[in-house]
Amino acid sequence: MVPAYLEGVILQTHLRKLNQQTIAGVLQADDQLGDFDAGIFDSGLRESLAAGAFRLVLVLDEAPEELVRLTGYLDAVADKLQIDLITVSAYQIGENQVVVPQRIDPERKSESHDVVRQAPVNVARYVAGSEEFETVIDLAPESKRPRLHELLEWARKLEHRGLASLVTTIGTANRWVLKPTIPGTERTGLISIWNEKGAYITFHSTVITRRAPRSLPAIEQAAAPAQVGQGTTTRSSPPELLNALERAYEEASGLSSRLEPTSVG
Repeated sequence: MVPAYLEGVILQTHLRKLNQQTIAGVLQADDQLGDFDAGIFDSGLRESLAAGAFRLVLVLDEAPEELVRLTGYLDAVADKLQIDLITVSAYQIGENQVVVPQRIDPERKSESHDVVRQAPVNVARYVAGSEEFETVIDLAPESKRPRLHELLEWARKLEHRGLASLVTTIGTANRWVLKPTIPGTERTGLISIWNEKGAYITFHSTVITRRAPRSLPAIEQAAAPAQVGQGTTTRSSPPELLNALERAYEEASGLSSRLEPTSVG
């Protein structure tokens, strides 16, 4: 099988629902840190399809013993198929729900699968803070630097107010990303700020919808004509958009609810 058949026939309907044409496009749209390399992924996908090598991951609430035995058998007899069986348990701790995955390991063959893995040539590096992002602004075209400095100061304002923690990704091909992450999350943010031959913002609409839904209409209005979708971008950052995004970070961190006046009956 070749990627064109997998994406154009088998997965065509699913990809269309995500407004994408390729699997790499889906992953690129969901890349918040700038460390996804489409070239490496496409090469690995093509080689794995040519070899008939797959990794199948089954995620269930519970795994009956019959299923454990079956997956163990299939994993043992199929030299190019690797099967992982994952059960997920949910626990309520105070107001938070904690989801705990556990890998169910039947007697497995040794890890000698022929799954094609291509080591990335360059690996992204994550650095806490914004200093690394600031140091590479001078590598951008001179006309693009003022806007990069403007976005950097805006992000630092969020951090100063306790609305975000800043993480810098030093990626491949001269790409640097400044990520204002929501406090208490694992590298999750509403947007990412890119320095890639200039400045632009990437929206993470799934996070905005989940963490700051009341702020979404204002962001969409301020960003127009740019679309606010998963992985969509804009090279324009007017004050109206930055203000709307700041309100969204307030909502995501719970600050906006504390600032809203309470009605007295």
